[in-house]
Order: sequence, then structure tokens, then C-alpha cells
Amino acid sequence: MSSSLSVPLRPSRSLSGKVAIVTGAGSAGDEIGNGRAIAILLAEDGASVVCVDRELSAAQRTVEMIIGEGKGAATAVNGDVSSEDDCRRIVEVAIERFSRLDILVNNVGIMGARGQAPDVDVAEWARSLEVNVTSMMLMAKYAIPAMRKNEPGDGNIRGSIVNMGSVAGLQGGTPSLLYPTSKGAVVNMTRAMAAQHGREGIRVNCVCPGMLYTPMMYLAGGGMASEVREARCKRSLLQTEGNAWDCADISIMASKTDQDGQMFEQVEDVELKSTVHNPRANLVPRPSEDEGDPLNWPMKLKVLILIQVCWLAFLGTWNTAAINPGYSALAEDLGVSEIQASYQTTIAVALNGLGPFIWIPLANVFGRRFVYLLTTFIGFVTALGCGFVHSFGALVGIRAINGLFPVSMALGPATVTDLFFYHQRGRALGLFTVMLTSGSHLAALFGGPVVKFLGWRWVFWITAAMNFFTLVILVVALPETMYYKPRTYSDTNIHAPKLTRAKYRQLLRPWTSFPGVRLKAKHVIIPAFRIALYPSVLFPSLYYASQYCFAAIFPAVTYSIILKQRFGWNSFESGLAYGGTMTIGSLAGELLAGRIIDNIIRRESKRLGVSNPPPEVRFKGLWTGAILVPAGLLIFGFTMQYKTHWVGPLAGMFLGIFGIQIVATVCYTYSIDSYRVEGSEVAQFFNFCRQSTSCTIAFYAVRLCESIGYQFAFLMFALVGSVLAFAPVLWLMWKGEYIREKLGRPTDVSVAEEIISDYNLVYRNRTRE
Repeated sequence: MSSSLSVPLRPSRSLSGKVAIVTGAGSAGDEIGNGRAIAILLAEDGASVVCVDRELSAAQRTVEMIIGEGKGAATAVNGDVSSEDDCRRIVEVAIERFSRLDILVNNVGIMGARGQAPDVDVAEWARSLEVNVTSMMLMAKYAIPAMRKNEPGDGNIRGSIVNMGSVAGLQGGTPSLLYPTSKGAVVNMTRAMAAQHGREGIRVNCVCPGMLYTPMMYLAGGGMASEVREARCKRSLLQTEGNAWDCADISIMASKTDQDGQMFEQVEDVELKSTVHNPRANLVPRPSEDEGDPLNWPMKLKVLILIQVCWLAFLGTWNTAAINPGYSALAEDLGVSEIQASYQTTIAVALNGLGPFIWIPLANVFGRRFVYLLTTFIGFVTALGCGFVHSFGALVGIRAINGLFPVSMALGPATVTDLFFYHQRGRALGLFTVMLTSGSHLAALFGGPVVKFLGWRWVFWITAAMNFFTLVILVVALPETMYYKPRTYSDTNIHAPKLTRAKYRQLLRPWTSFPGVRLKAKHVIIPAFRIALYPSVLFPSLYYASQYCFAAIFPAVTYSIILKQRFGWNSFESGLAYGGTMTIGSLAGELLAGRIIDNIIRRESKRLGVSNPPPEVRFKGLWTGAILVPAGLLIFGFTMQYKTHWVGPLAGMFLGIFGIQIVATVCYTYSIDSYRVEGSEVAQFFNFCRQSTSCTIAFYAVRLCESIGYQFAFLMFALVGSVLAFAPVLWLMWKGEYIREKLGRPTDVSVAEEIISDYNLVYRNRTRE
């Protein structure tokens, strides 16, 4: 009978609490190369990953994939690993960001100098050896001292280094001399380093991939000929080829302690296996095997949730603007001027921009459902109360609280991200944008007749009823979409797990608690303003906000006054003219904007040979909106001043709102594409800029137009928005990519990244217990 003491301890497969550096962690567009696959799998096993690449945007895309799948913490660093200064800096970033270093994966490698000994270029030979061999030594030079500071873990291990070799380094057999020579050097450097640092508790291993079909193969030099690819496959024992995930699998194994807890040097020759074809594995983000993961839910349920979120965005702007046609009746009833009557709308607009700073941190802790329910209840109570006031001061106070209600303006895009894969989000966000902008326009068509035939108080009472019925629907049909749990995958299960009724009822709880996730003061306002330090967010948001203020908000808060003065129209006629014009213009603009952006992305992807071109290509679609908005402003101003037919001002309104839809789509998607991980903070800052700029227009616009003339007032508006605010955007068109790479990825900005890291740490600790 064997003693239990002879049974070896089972090693942990988790890398929770470990920190890894992966060099060459980027890849073209959304392709999966060795470095990107290794970084993703390290994060999946719990490590915090520093993704290094010469192209910062490529490393950032890897980080986005890691965080988008809820795998854990990651940060992007650009650097040339053949530079000693850059290698030192990369390790310093890892220590500064994550406080330690446990794993180094030296993945960078190139084919290098071509030719055999008689005809190889000597300078290119030296440069290639720097990249393929010297770079690994330089990274180890600064990584090993950091690993020495770690407390010994399982098997007395302090750290692990994995060097990427090749079967060419073991066998030769390639047309050029450099590649097998350099990879052979890597193999023997690994053996030497393992012997030198093994006693310190630092493992050094080498992975030697065979016939892998990766972006390095099929994107370089116009791709690989089919006959060459077939010949490569026949050289494998299984008559097939592998991919980056195969290489990543063995690399992750090499980065951990072995079963006996002993240190060893090992050269792993990756014998290629056939890959299981699972279409779910190609989805981004990749869905887990958990029925509670919103990515797995049936499309019908996703669409139902999307409709509710879009309706809340619509209802938010409706709540703000429905009373606008009734300024005259409201002013007469409450004893104020019509311009003063517009201030209650201005207050609501201002609070629209401040509300998300309160609600989004609460949503991160208690769930999105809790915030949607609470704010819809606030919308119902305050709209109802507005209909019973008898003083203007009371109305302004209640409207201020009502202005906090439209949380979907900023929380809606995050909910879309919870539910949909990357390739589905464009259409979902398009519908959301149309509903968001249409609420205030259709409210005018509603408010005018109601004021004329029922009175201004009924505008609020009917709106309250709309809020109440919406709340009832949300209670039974809006499940919680926030998902922090680490995603686990299966290569064999090709079907999404079915959402059971019991799980659905669980997701309908009023609020949800997430282990390890706490409300922190630093999450309330600071992150949205930290992202404003980056020009790719600051300048597009200010340009969009200024154009939106003059082309959309000025007509919304003043049309009932100026159309009455200019044409003698009543509330019904003003609402019909304004609402119809703006609704048609915004819908047409959004449809055109989507087509313009899609065509540009498709064309540039084909031209550049990548699936994910740089965000700056979106600016090519901006020119239509950049021309139409000032044109609409000038037409409106001059036709109002010189008393033309009413078609003139309405045509100006139409062109302005048509153009602003294009401006909004381009600016918003450009900034989000530039910093996808920080997308929630970008949306908050855009919302703040738009609402805080717009809330001031009612205080000066009408008086300014009456003082200097509509033509000069709108000329000034056009110059401010289309010259002063547009100039920095032109700079981004020219130098945007350079600026983003120079500044690097934002740090300590993404609240979601920090929360996911906190939750994953607690979750894994509980799982081990």
C-alpha cells in the first residue's frame, strides 16, 4: 500500500498574481500571430500582461482583445527590443504598472538577411542577429534582476523565460543562412542561460515551432503560394500545419513550473496537431461556456434589450425637449418671459451632462439594470411633478432633477458592448444614435398639438405616463448585462449554452453584487477627464460639441420663440415645422454617415491589406459634414435676417442637422477606435462636452441675434465651430497616428479594466478555496 506522502503535489495551472512581458505581441489588424496568441492565453490563465510591439497600435489591439474578453489586466508598450534603452524601459513599465515581473516571453523574430554565405549582405546580417538573438539577451539582462526579487514559489521558482526558436535552428534546411543560424543561437543561448540561472530559481526554455501558418507567413510578400504551403504540410508527421494557438499552448506550458517542481532547460519542438474547427473561437470577444454570459444569449433577447436601451435614450431627449413648443403658454401661466421659460430646458440639458458621472460608477458596482430602473423611476416622478407646479422656481428645481434621468445617453453604448460582438456593434450603435437624436425632434411634433389642444401641463403628464409604462416593461424584460466573470472556453462545443428560465429570473434581480467590486471615489469623475488629456479624444469632442450646440441645440431651445416672431406661427405650427425638418434630416444624415464610413473602412482595409485600418482613415468621411454644417448655419442666419420665405430657414435647419449626424458618427467612432479599452470614459467625456456646451445657448443666442443680426450671429457660429474648433481636427488628420503612438496607451483611465482585475482576483481566490 503506497503512502500518501509519495503522491506529488498537483501543480496549479493558474497564473493569477503573475506578471508577464510578451515581446512581439502585436499583429496586423485582428489577425492572430504567435505573440498575440501567447499574450491572450497568459491573460486567460490569470497573468497581467505587458504587450510589447514596435507598432503601438498593434499592441493596443491585443490589449483590447484581452480586456474585451474579460480575461484580465494588460497594458501596451511600444519599443524596439534591439535597443538596450527600450528593453530597460519595458521592464521598468512592467514593474511600475504591476509591481513585479514573473514571466518573459522573447517572441520577436524576423526572417532577416536573405541569401547564402557568398551573397548575404553583411550589414543586414548584423542587424538581423541584433533582432533575433541580441534582443533576447537584452530583455533577459533587465528581466532577470527583477525576477530575483520575487519570493520563491512552487518548486522554488522565482521566474520563467521562454525564448522563441524554430525547428530551423535544430535542423537547418532553409534557403537563407541567417534564419537557421540565429535560431540555432537562440537554442544554445537558452541552454546556457538555463544552466547559469537555474540555481536562482529562474527557468529558461525554448519553443521551436515547425510549420505554422501565421500572419508572418500569409501576409508577407503577397502571401504564400498554394504549392509551397502544401509542401510545408507534407513535411509534418501529421501532414498538416499548425497555427499561432498551437505555439501559444506550448509556450504557456513552458512558462510554468513542471509537475515535479524541478527546474529544467528544455527545447520544445512543436509537433503540429490538427486544429479543431470551432466557429465560436473566431468571434471577438470570444464567448464563454457560461449561460449567464450576455454574448451567448439568443439574438431575439439581445434585440429586445437593445430596443429597450434605445427607447430609454429616445425617452431621455424626449423628456428634455417635449415642453419646448409650449414656452409661450408656460410663460403666460407662470408669469415669466418666453426666454426665461426656456431656461428650465437649459437646466435639464446641463444636468444631462453631469448625470452619467453619478450613474456609471453605480452601474459598475450594482449593475446596469439597477441604474436603468432607478433613473426611469426618477424620470416618471419628476415628469409627473412638473405638471402640478405653480411657480417657475419649483419647475426649474424639478427639471434639474429630471435632467439626471437620461442615463442611457452614456450607459447605452456600454450595454451594446455587453451584448454584441465587434462585427455586430456598428448596426446596434447606429440604431442607438438615431433613437438618441430623434427623441427631441419627434417631441416637437408631439408637444405642439398637446399644448394647443390640452395645455402645457399635459405634456409632462403624458411624458410621465410614458416613463411609467417603460418602467413596467424594464422590470420584466431587461436582465442584467454586466458580466465580470473570467471567461472559460471549449474547443469542441460549437453551440452557445442555453439561457435557462431560472438563470433569466436570477438576472432580473433589482441589483447585483459583484465580489471584490467596490464604489471608489476615484471612479466618479476623474477617469473621464484623464482621457481628455489625449488629443484624439479632446479635439474631436470639442469640435462635435460646438457643431452640435449651434446646429441642433440652438433650434431646439429657441424655435418656438423665433418662428413665432418671424412667421407668426403658433405652437402647433412651430412644432410641426421644426420636428418634421429635424427628424427627416437626422435620419437621412445617419443613414448616409453609416454608408460613408463603411465604404471608407472597406476601401482602406483593402488598400492597406489589413482588417482593422488606423482610426484616422475615418476622417475621410468627415468632409461632407464639415461642409454641410456651416452651410446650413449660414443659410439659416441670412434667410432669417432678410425675411425670405419660410423654406429658407427650414432648409438651413435640414442641412445643419444632416451634417451634424455625419460629424457625430465620425468623431465618436474615431475617438472610440483610438482608445477602445477606455470607450466608456470617452463616451462620458463626449456627453459632458456636448451637454455643457449646449446648456448655455439659451442664455445668449436669441439676444445676440436680435442685437447684431441673425446673419452676423450665425456667421460667428460658423467660424467658431468650423474654423476654430475644426483646426485641431485637421492636425489629427495629418499627425493623429504619430501622436497616439508617441503618447502611448492611457494609464489609470479605464475603470472597467481595474474593476475586472479586482473581480477576477477575488473570483480566482474563491475558486481555489
